[in-house]
Amino acid sequence: ASPGPPSLLILLVRLPGVRILPKPRISMNPAGEVTWGHNAGITCSISTQHSDGTFILQKTSGSFRKTQTCSNNSATFRIVNVSIDNEGSYRCQYQTQVSGQDFSSPLKLIHLVSSSYWLR
Repeated sequence: ASPGPPSLLILLVRLPGVRILPKPRISMNPAGEVTWGHNAGITCSISTQHSDGTFILQKTSGSFRKTQTCSNNSATFRIVNVSIDNEGSYRCQYQTQVSGQDFSSPLKLIHLVSSSYWLR
């Protein structure tokens, strides 16, 4: 007699009180355009009870990547002396660990535009 079809068992384990993390919010100060040579701040924030995680800010092109520990459910990344090199799209992600398991939020994007003013 030949054996029957293989069995497939899927086990889902749900940690108590843990839901999928929401997308973080991302904002820039000043809002809109940033003048060359001035400073900007990109703030990532999230609504979660697991506030002991880390925010990651990454430019979608290039190698720019910064991490910062969450404080009061947010973190602000400073970009000093903004230049054209800082222009582009940035994404924010939140990572935390609960009961030994790693969790990451979905990504959220913002676009930084810099401008220059010429004196005549």
